[in-house]
Amino acid sequence: MFTNYCIPRRNVVFERFKFFSCSQQEGQQVDNYLTELKTLASTCDFGDQEEGLIRDRVVLGIRDMSLQERLLRESDLTLKKAAEFLRASEASKHQIESVKSASKVHEIQKNRDKNSKGTASYTKNSASDTVFNCQKCGKEHKKLKCPAYGKICSKCKRKKSFCSSVQDSEKKLSQCKQFRE
Repeated sequence: MFTNYCIPRRNVVFERFKFFSCSQQEGQQVDNYLTELKTLASTCDFGDQEEGLIRDRVVLGIRDMSLQERLLRESDLTLKKAAEFLRASEASKHQIESVKSASKVHEIQKNRDKNSKGTASYTKNSASDTVFNCQKCGKEHKKLKCPAYGKICSKCKRKKSFCSSVQDSEKKLSQCKQFRE
C-alpha cells in the first residue's frame, strides 16, 4: 500500500506517445537509437508485440531514406535483421569516410609538397610577424611583401624574379640588381 502511494502511476498513453514519436537524431548511432527505443518500449506495456513494434519504429524513424527503403523491401524483416543491416551500413559509411579523409590528407600533403618546392622556407620572428626567405627575390620579408612582385628582371626577363634568387644568389646579386617595372 505504501509503495502504491509513493510510486507515481505511469500514463501508458503518454509513454506510447513518446515511443511512437521517437526518431533517430542527426548524428545518433544506430545502437544508441535502438537502445533508446527499447528503453521507451519497456514502459509501454506492449506485451509480446514489443519486438515487432520496435522494429516498425526503427524502420519509420531511421534518418537515412535509402536505408529505410531497403528495410521496407524485406518481407520477413525482424528486429535482429534490421539492427544487423543498419550496423553494417553504418560501419561501411564510417570506413568510406575514413578512406575519403585519408585520400584528402594525402592530396593536401601532395599539394603542399608540390607547392613548397622552390618557393619559400618559413621562420617565425615574433608571434604575429611571419617572415620567410623568399626564393623569388632572395630576401627575407613578410608574405605578400615581395619587392619582386609585379617587376621584371632586366637580366633574365622573368616576372616576379630577380636573378639574385637563383642558386648563386650572392654572385648574381651584384650582376642583376637592376630591374624595371
